[in-house]
Amino acid sequence: MDIEYITKELNKKFAAPLKEYYPRRVVFWYDPDKEFAEDVQELVLDNAKVFALTGSNSFEAKLTLHSDAVSNYLLYCPLAYKNIADNWLLDVELYSEEFRADVVSLWMEELHIPGEENLRKHVQQNKKFFNAKERRNKFAALIPSVTTSKQIYLGIMAVLTGSKEATLQEIVKTILCDNLDNEINAAYQALVNYGCQGALHRMVATDIGYSEGDDFSIKELARHIIVSALAKTVREEALAGLNAYFASTKQAFCYDLVAEWMRSDKAAQYYDVAQTIERDLDLKKLLGSMAKEEILHVDCLPCINECILKQMLGDVAHNIIDVKGIEQAVDARKPLLWYSLYDYFYEALLAVAQMQDFYLQHGAGFHMTDPAEIWQSYCDDFYKMDSYYMNFYQQYRNVKQSTYNELDDLFKQVAEVVDNLYNNWYLANLTQNWTNAAGKQLAETGYIEGIEQQTDFYEKHVAQATSRTFVIISDAMRYEVAASLSRELEQEMQGSVSLTACQGIFPTVTHFGMAALLPHKELSLEAGEKQVAVLADGMSTNADYRQKVLQVYNPNSVAIPAKKLLEEKREQRKARVKGMDVVYIYHDVIDSNSHNDNPDTCAACRTTINEIKNIMRIIVNDFGGSHIIVTADHGFLYTHRELTESNKTDVKDFREQAVEMGRRHVILASGITPEYLLPVKLVAGDGKLRGFAARESIRLKSSGKSTKFVHGGVSLQEMAVPIIDFAYYRNSSVGYKQNKDKFDAKPVALGCNFTGNTINNPVFSLSFYQKEPVALNRLATNYKLYFTNFAGKPICQPCIIVADKISANEQERIFKVHFSLHNQPYDKKEKYYLIIEAADGSIYKQIEFTIDIAFDF
Repeated sequence: MDIEYITKELNKKFAAPLKEYYPRRVVFWYDPDKEFAEDVQELVLDNAKVFALTGSNSFEAKLTLHSDAVSNYLLYCPLAYKNIADNWLLDVELYSEEFRADVVSLWMEELHIPGEENLRKHVQQNKKFFNAKERRNKFAALIPSVTTSKQIYLGIMAVLTGSKEATLQEIVKTILCDNLDNEINAAYQALVNYGCQGALHRMVATDIGYSEGDDFSIKELARHIIVSALAKTVREEALAGLNAYFASTKQAFCYDLVAEWMRSDKAAQYYDVAQTIERDLDLKKLLGSMAKEEILHVDCLPCINECILKQMLGDVAHNIIDVKGIEQAVDARKPLLWYSLYDYFYEALLAVAQMQDFYLQHGAGFHMTDPAEIWQSYCDDFYKMDSYYMNFYQQYRNVKQSTYNELDDLFKQVAEVVDNLYNNWYLANLTQNWTNAAGKQLAETGYIEGIEQQTDFYEKHVAQATSRTFVIISDAMRYEVAASLSRELEQEMQGSVSLTACQGIFPTVTHFGMAALLPHKELSLEAGEKQVAVLADGMSTNADYRQKVLQVYNPNSVAIPAKKLLEEKREQRKARVKGMDVVYIYHDVIDSNSHNDNPDTCAACRTTINEIKNIMRIIVNDFGGSHIIVTADHGFLYTHRELTESNKTDVKDFREQAVEMGRRHVILASGITPEYLLPVKLVAGDGKLRGFAARESIRLKSSGKSTKFVHGGVSLQEMAVPIIDFAYYRNSSVGYKQNKDKFDAKPVALGCNFTGNTINNPVFSLSFYQKEPVALNRLATNYKLYFTNFAGKPICQPCIIVADKISANEQERIFKVHFSLHNQPYDKKEKYYLIIEAADGSIYKQIEFTIDIAFDF
């Protein structure tokens, strides 16, 4: 090293301000290798005298310092004392400062490493690493102040592996994310290149419990960590045969490492590593042999979900449907990691539980005699079974695309149970009860007394409206779809929502239903080649003529296809409705996507809800509309399972006489009366044509497409046409001011169900409850819960509560949350806090706790 540089550094040192009460500065320049023995003779400093020790002039040096008590001194010391008693200047060294001109000393000073001999030794041993300025800068950024040799090695390993933090957890995580093969793992090989792998091995042995010396294996380390984390969350007896892969005393460290890793930006790499270890150790088989209740709250392995689902699906496949058990299992899994990868399985199981609960409530069957009473029961309650069934098959779409083959096979067995429950019990019994009760009135009049008719729609809902009215007609939107849409409108749009139902005109097909919704004094029929034409006051009601029919009753009327409305620019669509009093918007997603061999009806129902909400926002925001009616031309019957021949009726006896025929209806011109069909008087026409409907949920045999999605008959699912009446409230309106509390929606509140605030065990549970059910102005939300120390540092991994319960029963809105504190000492005299974060990240609650753990975990 250049003597000029050393002179400059020494002058800076002597020019620095003195410590309090120090009259001068004495600096020892240690040079045990005598590298600067000759240069020191010519050294001249600005503000200090130089005295070179030789080993025989210690007394002279001491006398000089004593006699000259005001001058600064640099004592050059090329000596090393074997016996401390030989050092006559020890007392001077104790109050003096130190200077070293060797490169290691300069590095240590640069990195704020104390000049202790044991720390110098470790820096010296790693000169290859510290030789690069870039590496030293990275080291200093990770460890700004070094106090132990362990910190030196953690800093070195963090830099070499590219870790974000100089902690063993982060370094190990970075290595495991690279590759499980030692020879290919670039992070591990970087340690080998700089001779630091031994430090890693020692730390891993001490803190993690994996010690294999020269046989160190990254894959074995991964096994040890993951199995140790698993051992902390399940009974150790259940892990028989895996004892070699975990150390009981190190489980907490491994659990913390895994828990943090799973929630870090390297979660995807953990998933891959964990899957490798699952396969190697056949953990899926081991965990699959445990009762699902034992592993419900375990989330350190991806296969846990498959193990739980396999048991749950297996139970349902064998007709063991535990409603509460399914609900509790889904609640337990929903806040945990990787739930989203399996959510369609869990959501489908929830639908099964809801169907089973409906069955238990109505197990005696349907035995009402008043058709109006059955109708009202369907609109109030029975329709929910259709909703559960459709929800199940909405999830089934995702299952078909999954790669979980074992679960896929079980799910198909579950689907058979679902279809049996829906088709053989619900549809069979309800449609039979309905057709038996309503058959006489339908044959005599074509409708049920006391229930609003679809043919009165325009006169009752449009003609009498006091403001501009928008009518959205969605082809085949069934009642339960409208019920879901109504609930979402209540929560998402500012206005009043009412849902009713009118009885659709027979046959429940598009050209009849669309005609009934138009203004008219009389509907008449004309027989065509394959289909009957429906006329309104003598005018065609086909799509191209509907606007003309509307304008006869109100010239300021317009009919618009929804597809065109959604595609057009804002100014274009505004021009369409300008000056119009009545706007009919024709929407067609469900019907157009379902008349094929493999109808995607469930997905079409969801798309319909989304598109109608979008159209309603356009009406409110772009058109300034406030009165919107949503209805349909007819409903439908849908069964996912293809029907057998026993569910179909032959039509050969009347095929030739049919003026129109579908899967669920036939219109005849002759006097023939099929005994096995239900006669239904046609409300439209002059009586020359006669209508017949298939009984229950039977389909009429005919060539053509699938029988899964059908309509035209008189089942409640086909006839109950929904009518949503929506009035939008602007902020300045009286309606808004009167209902302000209703529209000011807030997340549901969370309460605590515990009284004691002392924690005595590192693993524990606390109970919370959702204060009110999710409703119109109370929204579902998520809460994040975790503990911190007095400085705000988290001391456990966060837990999530998904507060989405709709039950009015408070006992069904309770959440049991499992916490696991980090592996570290706790002081019972310190304050710790339970933090509950709202969905927006704000602190919802902060509750003080004491941690008094009597043993070291």
